[in-house]
Amino acid sequence: MLSTITRQPLRTVKPHLLKTRHSNLQPGNAAWQIAVLQQNAKEKIDQLLKRFETERVQLRTEYKQNAKEEIGRLLKSFETERLQLRTEYKQNAREEIDRLQQNAREEIDRLQQNAKEEKDRLLKKLEQNSNLKAYSSKILNEYLGLKGKLNLRGALEYISITALSLKKIEKRVGTRDRLIALSNTPEFTKILQKVAEERNLIQKEIKAQVEHLYHEVSKIAHGHDGFIIIRSIDLTINERAAIVCFLELLNEWPVPNLIWVEWEVEELTNPLL
Repeated sequence: MLSTITRQPLRTVKPHLLKTRHSNLQPGNAAWQIAVLQQNAKEKIDQLLKRFETERVQLRTEYKQNAKEEIGRLLKSFETERLQLRTEYKQNAREEIDRLQQNAREEIDRLQQNAKEEKDRLLKKLEQNSNLKAYSSKILNEYLGLKGKLNLRGALEYISITALSLKKIEKRVGTRDRLIALSNTPEFTKILQKVAEERNLIQKEIKAQVEHLYHEVSKIAHGHDGFIIIRSIDLTINERAAIVCFLELLNEWPVPNLIWVEWEVEELTNPLL
């Protein structure tokens, strides 16, 4: 740091130094004293400036060193805090991941339990519906039997009316027209393909029977005891296949089914014996 300036007594100035600048000066007079003071002040100022510059350079060097040390300390502190925060972040992230995984496992367990309960409920309901449908089918067949319609003609009439009530087809007048409309639905086509493959028949030839099928079964509208019989002696192989398509289509609907059986015979005998 700069030291305090103290007053110094006037020092003797060599006369030849002053005479070179002031030829009219004489030692001891006022002008001489003023010149001496100016000379002393100038030298003092030069000394102060020199010392100031020295101290400025020293302070600058010290400032740079201190700044470098402070920056190093700050960087070290920053790195320490960064590592600490990173460790804490990893720990918090690990805990959060564990928490989320635990929540996910609990949610999966809950969903699986709900799915199992829902599956059990649906299976129970399906079993109830199956039992109800079987019972309803039995009642339907008994009813048709009592009405004298437990035969192929009655079956086709029931199927056509049911298709209309379930909105499988648009409104049609007459069983024949309703059956034709039903045979053009995707549901019937799907079953037609399956029946044709199982019986090694041609789909087009089976479907061609639909137009006159109701008329043909009306000729053999005799009743049977407790169920419908499709006899080979009554109908051609394609006509029987067309009837089977309608009966199997009925099985796909949420309504009572008809009990039926095919009978490959050449003469009238009881298929139950």
